[in-house]
Amino acid sequence: MSAPNAPAIDPSACPPGPRVGDVIELDIHELGHGGVGVGRHESGLVCLVPRTLPGERVVATVLRRQPRLAHGQLVRVARVAPQRVAAPCAIFATCGGCHLQHLGYDDQLVAKRDVLARTLGRALGAQIAAVVEPVVASPSSLRYRNRTLYHVEGGRIGFVDPAAARLVEVDQCVVSEAANVTILRAVRAWLEGAGAPLAFAVCDVSVRTGRDGGTCVLVVNEEDLAAELAEGFCAGVSVPRLAPLRDLVAALAPAGLWLNHKPRQRKATFGAAFVHVAGPPRIVERIGPIELDLSPGSFAQANPAVAGLLYARVCEVLAPAPTEAVLDLYCGSGALAFHLARHSARVDAVELNAVALADARTSAARNGIAHVVWHAGRCEDVARDLLHGGARYRVASVNPPRTGLHERLPAYFAALGIERLAYVSCSPPTLARDLARLATHGFAVRQVTPFDMFAQTHHLETLTLLTRQPACA
Repeated sequence: MSAPNAPAIDPSACPPGPRVGDVIELDIHELGHGGVGVGRHESGLVCLVPRTLPGERVVATVLRRQPRLAHGQLVRVARVAPQRVAAPCAIFATCGGCHLQHLGYDDQLVAKRDVLARTLGRALGAQIAAVVEPVVASPSSLRYRNRTLYHVEGGRIGFVDPAAARLVEVDQCVVSEAANVTILRAVRAWLEGAGAPLAFAVCDVSVRTGRDGGTCVLVVNEEDLAAELAEGFCAGVSVPRLAPLRDLVAALAPAGLWLNHKPRQRKATFGAAFVHVAGPPRIVERIGPIELDLSPGSFAQANPAVAGLLYARVCEVLAPAPTEAVLDLYCGSGALAFHLARHSARVDAVELNAVALADARTSAARNGIAHVVWHAGRCEDVARDLLHGGARYRVASVNPPRTGLHERLPAYFAALGIERLAYVSCSPPTLARDLARLATHGFAVRQVTPFDMFAQTHHLETLTLLTRQPACA
């Protein structure tokens, strides 16, 4: 309802072109960031329409409108591009998790490389395209993902449709590993049956599979219930409300079960505390020659096969000498640090997350790797301390989160004497910003190699090699 004294809307103040709710027809001329089709309406308005392809003429409904940009929802394809294929998933149009299933896999790789080159070119100049290599394909374009987060509403489990903001129920995910789907179906049957008395409190279900099996994490948003269930299991007591959870343990076996409490207002995936209920207490994942020993909330790449290819390439392009130390920032649970340790005398690995570092130390013991030195703290602070302590490095690697590098790090890299820097990125826009910052400190981009860590989606993992002449120090 409008406020009583709200001014009347002046129609002349509205930007020209279609408005929210209008049905429009337009030609799609390229794929943009996010895997959406980009077209221009006859009014001159640029429109973004998901699940469309260059060369197609489409009919779409305008969902959101900005002065120079509109976001549309596909109604139908009036002229079909020859590259269009039937999506392997029945809910591709509404699930929101995948973006490119309507494009053949080889064509996906070409399109994703082109989007990356354009994104970097806007920040660094068109010449950057010459050093962007073809995308390294995933050995499997389906059934590759080892972890999936499902949402639960009213006992129903699935994914949230981003266009309609509603839950889309699922009983499988075609990009998730088969073991992951088996666990999903067991949880879904439990929510509809024995678990119904507890379903009101379950907000998310995280399923993670490893080399030796799987783990399920129930994320509960009722603190009292989470505490009661956790204490009951830990004490081995018989509490009526535990009975449904015992049914789930039986249904999941041999997979493990954990509980996690997350306050309703918390946006992070998990709350702070995990309680082990049953089954294997750890996830063991193999990436290349390395076995990672992980807790349920610890990060590792979701596509182990591509991660192995990526980390091997990092070692190849950095080419550390067997007698030198390597700096590895944002090391997470240590997967890349362990690969680098196989080629160097020492790795100084830096990570802020205490859980990830604890897992890294456990994995180091599992793999018999003793020459990684773990540094807890913010990367910019540890880099400064290493610099002031007299440390110097010829080669370094960074694998920051989507937010990218801290603004102080490029200067520290130069002062530390780094000549070869491997930057692993999951966000092309952030990567473009950081490469521009690194350029001001003498770092030049030599090659950009994209890896299709997330087949069927618009996401890419990108390895950029930068070099700097010692004279610039």
